[in-house]
Amino acid sequence: MRNPRRTMDGIRKSVKGKATKAIGSAKDTVGELSGNDRLRLEGKVDKVKGALLDTMGKVERAIARKV
Repeated sequence: MRNPRRTMDGIRKSVKGKATKAIGSAKDTVGELSGNDRLRLEGKVDKVKGALLDTMGKVERAIARKV
C-alpha cells in the first residue's frame, strides 16, 4: 500500500533538487564567464545540494512504494 504523503514529499524534494541544480549550473556558468570564483563555488555547491535533494526524493518515493 502506497503512502501518498510520503510520495508527494519525495516528488517535492526531487523537484526542488532539480531546480537547485539548475540554479547552481547557471551560477557556475556566470561565474566562469565573469571570472567570479565565489559565484562559481556557490554554483558548484548548489549543484551538489540539488543532486542530494533529488536523490533523497527518489529514495522517499521508493520507500513509499514498498511500505
